[in-house]
Amino acid sequence: METDALRWFQLVADGVTVTEVSEIYAVSQPNVSRALSRLERDVGADLFRRSGRLLRLTAAGAAFKRHVDHLIHELDDGLAAVGEVVDPDRGEVTLAFPLSLGTWYVPELLSAFLAGHPHVRFELLRTTVGESGEIDRWLATRRADLEITTHRVRGPGVQWRQVAVEPLLLAVPLGHRLADRDSASLTDVHGEAFVLRRAPSGMREQVLALCRAAGFEPEVAYEVDDLPTVRGFVGAGLGVAVVPAMGLTAPLTLGTVRLLPLTDPGAARGIGLAWLDPRRPAAVGRTLPALCARDCHPDPRTDERLTTMAKRAQARIIAVANQKGGVAKTTTVASLGAAAAELGQRVLLVDLDPQACLTFSLGIDPESVGASIHDVLVSGAHLEEVIVRAADGVDLVPSTIDLAGAEAVLLSRPAREYVLRTALDEVSRDYDLILLDCAPSLGVLTLAALTAANGLIIPMPCEMLSHRGVGQLLDTVSDVRKILNKKLTIVGILPTLYDGRSNHAREVLDDVGHRYKIPVLHPPIPKTVRFAEAPALGRSILATARNSKGAAAYREVARSILAARTR
Repeated sequence: METDALRWFQLVADGVTVTEVSEIYAVSQPNVSRALSRLERDVGADLFRRSGRLLRLTAAGAAFKRHVDHLIHELDDGLAAVGEVVDPDRGEVTLAFPLSLGTWYVPELLSAFLAGHPHVRFELLRTTVGESGEIDRWLATRRADLEITTHRVRGPGVQWRQVAVEPLLLAVPLGHRLADRDSASLTDVHGEAFVLRRAPSGMREQVLALCRAAGFEPEVAYEVDDLPTVRGFVGAGLGVAVVPAMGLTAPLTLGTVRLLPLTDPGAARGIGLAWLDPRRPAAVGRTLPALCARDCHPDPRTDERLTTMAKRAQARIIAVANQKGGVAKTTTVASLGAAAAELGQRVLLVDLDPQACLTFSLGIDPESVGASIHDVLVSGAHLEEVIVRAADGVDLVPSTIDLAGAEAVLLSRPAREYVLRTALDEVSRDYDLILLDCAPSLGVLTLAALTAANGLIIPMPCEMLSHRGVGQLLDTVSDVRKILNKKLTIVGILPTLYDGRSNHAREVLDDVGHRYKIPVLHPPIPKTVRFAEAPALGRSILATARNSKGAAAYREVARSILAARTR
């Protein structure tokens, strides 16, 4: 097999078009297509499904890609090792970065690096504005070795490390009532006009999340394309804005704009370094993360807050379980996850049901998933390798029907109950909240979820027959606490499918807390057809019926769960 053909297969499998591959490698499109066809003949299977100009991986292609990734990874490491032996202090690194870091962070970074490695050359590429959580096209097509990002990024083969924290500031015009303050909070500008970056923009998403966490939706007066324009509109008195510090010490007057430190929790953005594992940069590039790990927030008054943020605590992990089906487990995970994301939380959802209802509900076709939670639990894949960006601001570990055979495989393995906990440990500091959608059973997978979690929510419809089985689940929880996980607590029973017009539903709601002597979460989740409509659109009810009673109930439950952790 030709090495170039394997590389081209890898790129197309990751979503790069044949046209882009031909441009990157300076070869004709027919040459790329013929090479891929020869590769399929050599393998003896169709690696792609062809739909017009689009190529999508088949099951055989997904299985083959995992091994190709490893092969190319080893080959590139070997070539890099030879380069280090021949000339360890020379080389070229292609670095991509956003405009907002180009005036302060990147120049300082390169200056410090080149002081110790004067013969290394850098090619610089400016990234485009994109969705938070996505790498830029330069890195996606391997045009860049490294990408400096202002948000956490994920994807097949993507490695990411946070290297600095940058404060966010409130920008107000001179003469504004807050202009003489030393700091401010977003509640101080509730009801005022905002100037925001135009979508897609990670900065825009973060500002919206911070405002929602402060209890309001910002009134957007203008949407613009870059940060200098944001400051220009603010200086002209057309609104207020949240902007990154960009190396400036606040409070500060900059032209006709006054910049104030924000006291809101989470008012900072992480700066990170991303690279693609199958195409690792040379040794000098791999040295860059260590040199990036330096203090980048100049205001000493914010040091303590930002240092605390940089040293992230482990995520709160909550299992949503009930061995009875049809109790709204998946709806609860999707809706609570979306509500927590609206409140500025970094959220990961894990689909532990072979039926993959959560995966489907968030707009991802389980049959098109390349790697899933099955690969993590059974084949030892790293969790980061299978995380995908889903709808409504959450990340997802998807499931497929392959998971149905996982319990049989795990039964013969020692310490099988700890396999999920071990996998989650790798990413637990990257998130504030991890929700586990359990299968309707008390099998090995549910036991693994209870062993990994530090909290449990039990969805239960307000129907008398739904009481059956809750006692058995609580007995299992008691055994898990004694033997496997002493930290497991019951967050509460969440009443679902509640019809307040029914005397029977009200009686069940009144009885459930007394019967089991555990907390009951409020408000109960109302029965509404909106919940059934949302999965067909690949979103949660918070997006499809934002102002519905169901969405409001899940928001309130999410606030109470998050508030309980801070007490």
